[in-house]
Amino acid sequence: MKNRKWWLIAALLILFSSIILVDALEDVAEIEQKQVSQYRPLVSIVNLQPQDNSGMIQTYAEIRPRWATTLKAQVSGEVVQIFERSSVGEQVKKGALLIRIEGSRYRADLFDAELLLAEAKLNFLQAKSKSSQDQKNWQRAGIGGIPSDLVLNIPQLVVAEKTVNTAKSRVQAARKMLAYTEIRAPFAGMITRRNISIGQIVFEGDELLHIIQNEHQEIVLSLSRKQWNMQAKNWQEQTASIRNSDNLVSG
Repeated sequence: MKNRKWWLIAALLILFSSIILVDALEDVAEIEQKQVSQYRPLVSIVNLQPQDNSGMIQTYAEIRPRWATTLKAQVSGEVVQIFERSSVGEQVKKGALLIRIEGSRYRADLFDAELLLAEAKLNFLQAKSKSSQDQKNWQRAGIGGIPSDLVLNIPQLVVAEKTVNTAKSRVQAARKMLAYTEIRAPFAGMITRRNISIGQIVFEGDELLHIIQNEHQEIVLSLSRKQWNMQAKNWQEQTASIRNSDNLVSG
């Protein structure tokens, strides 16, 4: 009986301790929950107004002349004259005479072509006169009917006319070959390379000079899609600064 009493007292103490422990834990949980719920981040509110903003795009580009060409010999012969303006680094105007190649052979070819043209014109006039005279003779004879082209010398007249046209083309070709003995600047620019000297024999296709245009330059650059989309609609009116390898503005 006495043992039961002590067991009952021990059970009551354990139950009482459990109640106190649970109550304490609930209070701690409630405190922690209240502390978490009371946390507020620091924020600020800013009123924004829409407006235009400018940006900057940096990229690498290549600057090169709009025109650049290597002048080659179109005829063969001895270089008889090289003008000072054809020196490397010299500025030249469009059409400026730079080099002269000996051209007596091409002048002779031009004279021969002009002689053949004169003879062809003479033969044409004779054939035309004979055809006209044959037509008059046919009408005067009163034979009647329509005469054949051969009787009226028409085939000979056609051949004479084509011969004149061929001779004219040969004269134009000979003049062009003679003009090739004078090397002129195709555009205003600067001489960057010269490959010949006085007395040198050049042949058709030999490189003589290299010239670049210095009045207009072209800039070639590459932009990513993102950079391209950043461009304004009126990007053609925008300006750009060009810097060299030393980061100095050069244009």
